[in-house]
Amino acid sequence: MSESVVLVRTRQGPSDPYHTTTPRPNRTFYLPVLDTQFTHLDHLSQIIKAGPTNRYSGVIITSQRAVDAWAIATTSHSSTSTSTQPPPPSPSSSPSPSPTPSSNTSWVSIPWFPIGVASQTAIQKQLFDPPPLCVGAGSGTANNLAEAIKDHFPTPPDLPILYLVGDKNRDTIPTVLQEAGIQLDRVQVYETRVVDDFGKNLDGILKAVLEDHEEEKIREGTSDQEVQKVPTVWFALFSPSGTKHCLEQLRLRGLLPPPSTSTKATSTESIPHSPLKIRVKLAGIGQTTREYVEDEEGLRMHAVAEKPNAVDLFKAINEAER
Repeated sequence: MSESVVLVRTRQGPSDPYHTTTPRPNRTFYLPVLDTQFTHLDHLSQIIKAGPTNRYSGVIITSQRAVDAWAIATTSHSSTSTSTQPPPPSPSSSPSPSPTPSSNTSWVSIPWFPIGVASQTAIQKQLFDPPPLCVGAGSGTANNLAEAIKDHFPTPPDLPILYLVGDKNRDTIPTVLQEAGIQLDRVQVYETRVVDDFGKNLDGILKAVLEDHEEEKIREGTSDQEVQKVPTVWFALFSPSGTKHCLEQLRLRGLLPPPSTSTKATSTESIPHSPLKIRVKLAGIGQTTREYVEDEEGLRMHAVAEKPNAVDLFKAINEAER
């Protein structure tokens, strides 16, 4: 039987790459864990309007939400010349306004540093035409992106790099770059909170997996002795903040062992008794999430994407199943 995959993230429309790439469409579920609220867009709007000349040597983007914030701020200041205060966006929206060349043109004159291919694609499709120079899209981790930025500047630039962040960013990039003498202007443009119905949605998915497992046994005419009694569910994790809440909820349902004081990661096979007959395996989108799961939560990660994209994530899961 094919194992189910739960993507602990919000689906980004019908063309979401995880939806179009999954090799098991009937066994792949989306489980939104974080809602986004954009912040300080008036400040960002002023920055965009002023342009980068004599102010910035580049822009760092580490998430789709930072791209969305830029798009909203661009639209807000280009639609009216008398106000820089944008209309409040919906917390769970994922806007993709059309680029505004008149306000964005000067920003293509400096390099942009996206953490992954998805971020680079968003920059190119949502913000600019033609796009700016993007450096580091293959990095995949904060540390690798910081190293790519250092390589791009043989000597520290005189001007700071604009760094768009959320409320839960780690200090990896600032630490590495500041040690290299590269200045940052850090601007928070979004914050996240846990989705209210996360637990209810999780229960719905687990119920669907169990029901499908029983129905498949009936369809195939197999007995409990001929097919594994406990279905396996992969939980694909995308960020430490979302991972934290997901693992808490899985532990509350007895599907993961409690936090351990040991420094050794615990297998998720060693679970306490649970009325839910489900085996949980964990997959991560990258090394940052793996480190959080193993170092902070004390659990073993069964699969990690080589690069943070849909193809590599499903490839890692498929290889771990062999």
